[in-house]
Amino acid sequence: MNHAVPWACVIVMFLLASTAVAGDIPKEAAPPPEVDPVSRLEIIYKRTDIIGKRLELGIREVIDSTLKNNFDIGIERISVPISELATTERRAEFDPVLGSLFTYRRTIEQAINVLQGAIIPQEREYDADFSLGQMLPTGGSYSFSFRNQRLRTNDIFVPLNPRYDVVIRLDVSQPLLRDFGIAINTKNIHQAENEIKIVRQNYRQQIMNALATAINTYWELIFTIMDLEVREVSLEQARQLLEENEAKFRAGTVPRTDVLQAEAGVAERTTDIILMKARIETVEDQLKRVTNIAAERGGDSWKLPVAPQTPPTVVDVPMNVEQSLELARGFRPDYRKFLYELKNRNIELSYTRNQLWPSLDLVFGGELAGIGGTPRPGSIIDPTAGRGYRSAFDNATSGDFYTVEVGLVLEIPLGNRKRRSAFRTAKLELAQTSLRFERLKQDIIVETRQAIRLLRTARAQISSTDVLRRAQWKKLQAERKRFAAGKITSFDVLVFQEQFARAQQRFIRSVIAYSQAFIELQRVQGTLLAHFNIVVTY
Repeated sequence: MNHAVPWACVIVMFLLASTAVAGDIPKEAAPPPEVDPVSRLEIIYKRTDIIGKRLELGIREVIDSTLKNNFDIGIERISVPISELATTERRAEFDPVLGSLFTYRRTIEQAINVLQGAIIPQEREYDADFSLGQMLPTGGSYSFSFRNQRLRTNDIFVPLNPRYDVVIRLDVSQPLLRDFGIAINTKNIHQAENEIKIVRQNYRQQIMNALATAINTYWELIFTIMDLEVREVSLEQARQLLEENEAKFRAGTVPRTDVLQAEAGVAERTTDIILMKARIETVEDQLKRVTNIAAERGGDSWKLPVAPQTPPTVVDVPMNVEQSLELARGFRPDYRKFLYELKNRNIELSYTRNQLWPSLDLVFGGELAGIGGTPRPGSIIDPTAGRGYRSAFDNATSGDFYTVEVGLVLEIPLGNRKRRSAFRTAKLELAQTSLRFERLKQDIIVETRQAIRLLRTARAQISSTDVLRRAQWKKLQAERKRFAAGKITSFDVLVFQEQFARAQQRFIRSVIAYSQAFIELQRVQGTLLAHFNIVVTY
């Protein structure tokens, strides 16, 4: 207790001395409180420059909006049903075709002799025909027809008036060499089915590309925001130096050039901030474009500044080239697309090889026919034909009256240059596609190695740039003390401030580069959709 009074006196005297000293210093020379940029920039990504409404976006909102609203994805999505409809068209080639024909014909002729049966021969003919035909997957075809005719005439030599003719006919044709076989004749269907798979892979590729662009643009926006923060801190430091130099100039301790150097430093950093704010708006527009956020949040979204809500994170992931290559072969849409393209090329090669054969078709025709009508008085006719249309139909279906035709049709093109050229073209296109596939495999290796290299480099740079920026901060603090002691110039201080700002920017860039490199690796592996648990439906 006895020591309390002396210690209190010491404290009071220290405070009074401090006040007196401070009163002796001109007001302009009192430096503002120092801000520690290191602690201030520990991944500060939220906007501090926005007043009023803002467009708050997290990474999930960016992904969802891109999936729903991105124009490129929407355009490619429509290609899927288009390709499916193309397959339906190919299948429709084997649909049966039902046909019908109804005609009426009246004829009045000039008689030349009495054998025409009338002075002025007249006929009225009615036809009602039905048919059913179909192409067969074997390459053949059939045609079934049911023809009905009613004829009324004034020709006295026609014993049946009216007369009815009924014909039931079946024609079948089947290739034995060229165009023979289900595989050959359904090649368009198989190729169209593979085209569907190719279009679906293109759709997946477009989704991954759009998502990678949107996410990396989001990270780039965060970098520009953080970079703006770095530049604002640098501007604060430059202004502080300017205030100190102005105070010293008024006190007569530094020349006017020191003030001019500090003013130039403030002007340069102010220009940097103006440019960075413009850069932020540019990246915002790019993000709004790829996400098409205005489609769900209205046209005013273009006017609102974007406020990111998801910070960049650094999560160490396995970096194994062989494992990534294995994933790429299983998931990359362009790799899988080539597998279907090769199938189509092989189908085309088999088809053109078959077309080199001569054409040899087995043809069959069978016909049942019947006649009926109303007998003229005194006419002698078959009793089975005297009951009108019913007699004609019964006679045709009885099987007693028929015609059968069987034959072979052979066609040998001399030279066959057209089909030989098509076959050679198919072989060359298969070889070309195979080479393109091998090139893709090589590209995948290069892209995978590059993506892993970028990820490793960014990860290593995070640690090194963090050490560098902290060292630059300590160096800047030490140099400011030397400046206060008059050992260095204002220009030197500005240089050290710039070095610290660059170190901060390099640290931020390495963090964002790591996030972007991670997304690029997922894209290169083809696992970007699986990483975000996105299921693509067609």
